[in-house]
Amino acid sequence: LYYMGLERGSVTFAQGTAREERHTVGARWAGRHGGWDWDLEAVYQFGSFGAGDIAAYAFANEVGYTWRGMPWTPRLAARLDLFSGDKDLSNPDLNTFEVPFAKIPYLVEAELAGQANAIDLHPILTVSPTKTLSFTAEYMALWKHRQADTYYLPPLRPVRPTAGGSSFAAHFAQTTGRWTLSPQASVNAVYT
Repeated sequence: LYYMGLERGSVTFAQGTAREERHTVGARWAGRHGGWDWDLEAVYQFGSFGAGDIAAYAFANEVGYTWRGMPWTPRLAARLDLFSGDKDLSNPDLNTFEVPFAKIPYLVEAELAGQANAIDLHPILTVSPTKTLSFTAEYMALWKHRQADTYYLPPLRPVRPTAGGSSFAAHFAQTTGRWTLSPQASVNAVYT
């Protein structure tokens, strides 16, 4: 369980620019059992944005299965994230989720997708030919959660001409190679 508070004098969303006081409460549950692993998180935000109120939410979930007895120890996972968007840009209330103190990059290494007004579906396959070498292939389809809101680039940069219009935003494919040199050091190569 966690709480984070964030107060800023000026922040910009598709709705406009205003003072923001945002409170974030969330719960995360991660674990393993047998070949299964999971990382499930639910978050709610409240506070104020200019003259309006904030009511936003997010779900970030990944569930995977690892075949430990097979060659290369394959792991197949599915990730589904939802970051709420604003329902009505003319209403002073704000429903766009904002990750406080965001990890960038989050969805893909190229930083082409933000964690606001987004839904992503993300299958992931990882194989490990040795204990120190792994390769991951992933695909991601991205949609806007609310059609009225805009598409956001990290770390919360609204792409103005995308408000309204289509809900579909993008496809991404990414491959990663990871060589673990020691428990403290690794070398990664990523292509997005």
